[in-house]
Amino acid sequence: MADLGTADTRSSGRMACAFCRKRKLRCDRQLPKCESCQRFEYECEYGPRKGLARKEQKSSPVRRLEDRLGRLERLLSQTKNRQASEEEKRCPASEPSGTGKDAVVEWDAELSLFIANAVRELEHVYFVYVHPSLSIIHPSRYLLLVNLDEHLQPPDFLRHAMCALAAPASSIYSSLRETLYQSARKLLQDFELNDQSLDKVTLPQAQTWLLISTYEMLHGFIQRSLMSTSRAVRLVQMMRLHRVDAPNLNRDPIPDALGVPKDWTETEERRRLFWATFLMDRYAGISMGWPTLIDSRDIRTFLPVSNEAYENSTELVTMFLSDSKNAQDAYSLSSFAATILSVECCYSRIQELQRLEPLMGPTALHSDIWTRVSQIESLLESTFHIPPHLSVPPGKLDPSTIFANMGSRAANIVVHQVAMIQAGKVLSVECLQRSGAQCMEAANAIAQLMKLTSHWDLHMFHPSTTFCLYAAASVYGGTWITEPDILKEDTLRFLIEALQKFCKITKLSEILLEAIEEELPGLLDQLKGSQTAAIGLQMTMNDSQVQAHLSARDFRHTETIDVLPFDDGTDWNMEDPDTASVARFL
Repeated sequence: MADLGTADTRSSGRMACAFCRKRKLRCDRQLPKCESCQRFEYECEYGPRKGLARKEQKSSPVRRLEDRLGRLERLLSQTKNRQASEEEKRCPASEPSGTGKDAVVEWDAELSLFIANAVRELEHVYFVYVHPSLSIIHPSRYLLLVNLDEHLQPPDFLRHAMCALAAPASSIYSSLRETLYQSARKLLQDFELNDQSLDKVTLPQAQTWLLISTYEMLHGFIQRSLMSTSRAVRLVQMMRLHRVDAPNLNRDPIPDALGVPKDWTETEERRRLFWATFLMDRYAGISMGWPTLIDSRDIRTFLPVSNEAYENSTELVTMFLSDSKNAQDAYSLSSFAATILSVECCYSRIQELQRLEPLMGPTALHSDIWTRVSQIESLLESTFHIPPHLSVPPGKLDPSTIFANMGSRAANIVVHQVAMIQAGKVLSVECLQRSGAQCMEAANAIAQLMKLTSHWDLHMFHPSTTFCLYAAASVYGGTWITEPDILKEDTLRFLIEALQKFCKITKLSEILLEAIEEELPGLLDQLKGSQTAAIGLQMTMNDSQVQAHLSARDFRHTETIDVLPFDDGTDWNMEDPDTASVARFL
């Protein structure tokens, strides 16, 4: 009796456990676990732990999230086991037990709460990592809407699509990226199935399809990405975003689908959505060789302003795409606009090359062949250049500007490669040499830009950066196989290593590495063999020979920058550690 009295006194004096206090449940205060914690499989804790280190206090939110995720997995496992046992017993009409129902309800509630917390965290991650290179949503206005009433908040399909792109940059929520992606697709498709009227199209619909298309491209779902891009294109056309700055001629079936924009910032948001969709449409045309869905002759929407002006709502005057092609002064172009211009010029050159049917058959006349060759050589004489104020250096080191510089060089490479496919056998030796030199110069610039930013977090780069690296690696690989050189080998090895690093966050990089191996069979094996041979050579040298060998290699690199190791963390430092050396090279 004395023992029981002591136990009752200790139980009555003990505070309720943390789980019951948080959910305002009645706690029986038993040890080691109360009844509620035993039922829901929670860690039963009475009061704060004394002597807890400050470092552990900081990491407690992460630990709680991991515990919650573990409970979700256990509850899901119990539900699956119960369903499997029911199937084995072949009792389709039987009702699940009360414990099973509670587990399902608890799992659904925990999963919804976990995803809701994840979305709130990942929205901020999105604007840190994704927004600098895909600026189609105004940060401050979006975060303001999120804190309003539920019916005024952005739709869930848009929020989940944003979080799916941001999830890989989060160490806590990276495993949710596929769940958020599938949720965004399902919510958006259900929304469109429930309302099929033409006058109810919304801006978040097109924004979501564009984000979904970007996610699918990065993770190797190429066909799905192309179809999602097509949906985004049709939506922006239905909303007349390709004619934002043109007078309304009342020729469209739904001219007032979005209504009049409230201010300049809302107008710019529509412009940026259209141009981001335009780029995805052009990427599909360049990579697949298909006709695009947007005709540049129909566009009457001003080019986008800089990210800073957009985020600060600073109204600036820009120009149409058709005017920018012939503009003498391109100082007003932003890095976003420069990317649009270079991609459009690249696509138009490819279209001209593809429409020149080569007459190489036995009945072809010599004059016709010469005419085709002359046309191709004239197309190769023009190159794409970034405006001086955007060139790096002195251009600002941000993801959009770096990709604008890389993209213009990659565009030159692609045009020359298409020309070689069209008429490489009949071009003059001088034209082939000039083309090879231009491709090598462009590939070298891409490699130097990548070295310059190799200290960035991989998640900060533009989604299409890997394609630029692939174009440069294909040029270096083809040249190194025929003309082995130490400097080319080092640069090629760096580009391949960069693509391999990107494999950690994007499936597209793996696909591009496989394409390199298919185009240049045995290239990766030869690089490994060359590295092994170099190590063996150094092992057979004496100290003076090794020092002379390394000095020779260092002398060849005096005009390049020091390559920093790739950073997979979350720190993002835009400052260049050695801008002067890059200036000497470029």
